[in-house]
Amino acid sequence: FSFVFFLLFFCWALMSTSFSINKAESFRALTLIVTYLTTIPILYFLIHQIDGIKRFFVNMIIFLLTIEILAVISPYLFDVIVYNTYTYRSQAYSGLTGNINIAAFSILLKLPFAFYETINSKKTAFKVFNFLLILTGIFSIFTVLSTRGAILGLLFISLLLIFYKTLLFYRKKITFKSF
Repeated sequence: FSFVFFLLFFCWALMSTSFSINKAESFRALTLIVTYLTTIPILYFLIHQIDGIKRFFVNMIIFLLTIEILAVISPYLFDVIVYNTYTYRSQAYSGLTGNINIAAFSILLKLPFAFYETINSKKTAFKVFNFLLILTGIFSIFTVLSTRGAILGLLFISLLLIFYKTLLFYRKKITFKSF
């Protein structure tokens, strides 16, 4: 249904290019819209070909979180081991992004998926891996990156998780052992 609206938006943009002052810029924007218009149905088709789509996306996000944390922690550990100190909020700790704030929020947005896997995983090895991933993510947000917004976001996510688990506990859907 949203594809129809996007197609209507494309038609509107196509008609409005004749009235634009900067025609080169309007055609550049139009090519972006055409790219999105052709990419969305292809992605929609390909995503629906995957069995276990929820598991696929959760695993993909955890994989990306692992890479992001390693890209942030590696230069930090190198500085600590080689120079016996580290540079406060160094740009070298920005990971795969160009900015430490973006790296911190990238880690922060992926951490709830690690919480989810830690809670719902049946295998102990996955629980331990995700728990270590959460600990290194928290360490990188608090110590390596030291961004106030990400720290506040992490505290907010933690409070939401505690509230959710408490709510489930009082509704007797979980036991104290799994809390």
